[in-house]
Amino acid sequence: MVLGSLLDGRGALRVMSLGSSSLSVLGKAAPTARALKCCTFAAAAMETRLLATGDFEGNLAQWDLERVEKVRAALLNVFG
Repeated sequence: MVLGSLLDGRGALRVMSLGSSSLSVLGKAAPTARALKCCTFAAAAMETRLLATGDFEGNLAQWDLERVEKVRAALLNVFG
């Protein structure tokens, strides 16, 4: 998983594969409205292959890694 921010402040999420001597892109890139800050696989069972991400405004979302698309947006919004 590679995630972060683009120069214009939007975020990006991409699934990659690391081989013995190369790095390859799997699937398409998934742009987001805001820069992504963190991610974890611990928010769902491994069988579901969901990734939880957080942005710099406190929004959480879950992503389906098989299709590289957002499953649930704005699960929780944390300000503080």
